[in-house]
Amino acid sequence: IPADKLDKLFIPFSQVDNSTTRRYGGTGLGLAICHKLVSLMDGEIGFASTAGKGSRFWFTLPLRLAGSEPAKEARPRPEPPQYNCRHENERRGPKRSPALTSILIVDDDGTNRFVLETILQNTSTHIITVENGREAVRLCESRDFDLIFMDCRMPVMDGFEATAAIRSLTAGKSRKHPVIIALTADATQATRQHCSAVGMDDCLIKPLNFNRLQQVFDNWLPDAGIQIHTRPHTLPLPAAAEKSEPETKPAAAPPIDDKVLAELQENIGDIQPVIRVFLHSLQDRLEQLQQAIAKGESAVVSRVAHTIKGSCSQFGATHLAELCRLAETMGNNKNMANMEILFKKIKQTAEQVATFLREKLDER
Repeated sequence: IPADKLDKLFIPFSQVDNSTTRRYGGTGLGLAICHKLVSLMDGEIGFASTAGKGSRFWFTLPLRLAGSEPAKEARPRPEPPQYNCRHENERRGPKRSPALTSILIVDDDGTNRFVLETILQNTSTHIITVENGREAVRLCESRDFDLIFMDCRMPVMDGFEATAAIRSLTAGKSRKHPVIIALTADATQATRQHCSAVGMDDCLIKPLNFNRLQQVFDNWLPDAGIQIHTRPHTLPLPAAAEKSEPETKPAAAPPIDDKVLAELQENIGDIQPVIRVFLHSLQDRLEQLQQAIAKGESAVVSRVAHTIKGSCSQFGATHLAELCRLAETMGNNKNMANMEILFKKIKQTAEQVATFLREKLDER
C-alpha cells in the first residue's frame, strides 16, 4: 500500500485502488467495520505495509482462556449495537425459515444492489447479492433460488451468458428452475428479444418503476406474498414554488428530477445511505470512464457509461443519464473522436448532481 494512501484505510467508503483494473468494486467499508468491531470489544487493530511487497494486518482482543473462570469483578459490558452485517454479501440474521423466498441480485453497480436490497429488507425474502455473472453461476452450482434479478451488462461475465449457464445448470428435474428477471437501462425491442432468447422470463427497465417491480412479484411469485411497502419521508424535499412575479431570466433546470427522487424515497424510506453509496460509486465510475477514454477502449467506455446511466437515472438525473447514453452509443459504434469533449460535459453535469445530492444530505 503506498505511503500516501495509508491514512485512508480505516475511513468508511475509502479505497486505495479505484483503477479500471480492479475486478471487484466494493464500497470501502470492510476495514472500517473491522475497526469498529474490534473497538467495541476493547481491542486494537493495526497494520504494517511495504509498497510493492505486501501488508500484514493484526488485531488484539482482551479475552479469557476457554474454560477459565471469569474475573470476579469484571466490569459490566454494554450491549453492542445491532448491525445488519453481511458476510460474502449474504444477509445474516435468525436461522432461515423455509417460508422465505430466496432471491439473488446480480449487478455490478452498488447503487442498484443497495436500492433493491433496501426495498426488500422488510419482506419475507432471503437476499444474496453478487457483482457479476460468474459469481452468480458459481452460486447456482450449489444452491437453488426462487428468483434472480440479473443485470445484463457486467464485467467478467454479462447477464446473458450467465443466464444461459444457469438455465443449463438447472435443466435437471431435481433442480428448481429460478425466475430470472433482466435488469437493463436499454429499453429497445432488440434487448428484450435477446433477454427472452437466452432464457430470461421478464425485464425491468432502469430506473426501477416500483409498481412494475410489484407486478413482477405478483406475476411470477404469486404464492410468496411479497409486498413492497412505501415508507414515510425522512429527508426534506423542495416544496412547490409559490407563484411570483415572472422572472426576466428563466431558471436553469435542476440536475435532479424531484418527482423521481420523491418516488425513490417513498419506497425505501431513508435515502441517505443510498445517496452516499451512489456518490462514492459515481466518482469511481467517472475515473474509470476517463481512463478508458484516454486509452481508447471503446468497449469499456460503453459499459461504464451504461452503468452510470442506469444508476443516476434512479435518482432522476435525466440530463446526466442522457449524456451517458450518448457516450454508450458512441462507444458501441467505436466513435471516439469527440469523446473527450463529451466527457467534460458528463463530468460537469455529474458534479452538479453530486452537489445537489450532498445538499439533500446537509438538510437533515
